[in-house]
Amino acid sequence: MSRWHDYQLTMIPFFRKIRYKLAQDNQLFKYSRYAIGEIALVVVGILIALQINTWNENRKNVIEETIILKNLIEDLKADIKGYNQAIYWLKYRQANIDSVLMVLNDSIARVDDANLAHWLITSGYILDYTPVYPTYTEIIGSGKLSLIQSVRIKKDLADYKSNFDNDLRVFSAYDEGIKRIEFKALSLIKGSPKAQFYGQDYKSLNKNISIDRSKLESDEELASLLKHNAYHTQVEINLKILEYIPMADSLIATIEKELIKIQ
Repeated sequence: MSRWHDYQLTMIPFFRKIRYKLAQDNQLFKYSRYAIGEIALVVVGILIALQINTWNENRKNVIEETIILKNLIEDLKADIKGYNQAIYWLKYRQANIDSVLMVLNDSIARVDDANLAHWLITSGYILDYTPVYPTYTEIIGSGKLSLIQSVRIKKDLADYKSNFDNDLRVFSAYDEGIKRIEFKALSLIKGSPKAQFYGQDYKSLNKNISIDRSKLESDEELASLLKHNAYHTQVEINLKILEYIPMADSLIATIEKELIKIQ
């Protein structure tokens, strides 16, 4: 206890002398100003570092967003190409259905069996294009959708996908009837028809086959299936021309404007 008392008696006068000296020389104000300046520099440095870090993060996000938007454009262009190819083949199927219906409505129509067999079989082909949305699927799965700043683009992408997916569920129900046409067509053919691949001449491949025409003309179910498929085919063509392709084109235009904005 006495040692602590002796320490107080010794040190208190010492600190009083320092305070007195600082007060006399005005050093306290100088040191206070220096200390405040140092603190201010540290704070400014931290704020600048945070700002630079935020800028770098934002820049990285913009770069990644740019890549995503460009990939989305490429996906949409691929979709448009796929839709146009599907339209070509759907029109091809439509023409062949019309040709078979013409034969059914005109019993004296002179058509060789090879061509008729080809028209019958291709009337039952399932010809379509289904987008897979690779970039959109990836950013949804990875949580990177938030990198796209445009609310409109995110909404349009969701609408584009949901519209096609909903239509696909509806049209898939028709596939069984379409394949039924192919099955019935093959049952009418005497012989073993060879499948035609792109660029091959079906007539020369199947010159030895024949059609049971009396069975064909009496098959009311086949005629009904063909008429139904003709209608369904026209609906599919119109959807691609009037809905899917315009939606994809509009999305591309919107994304291109966003790219100009963020770059």
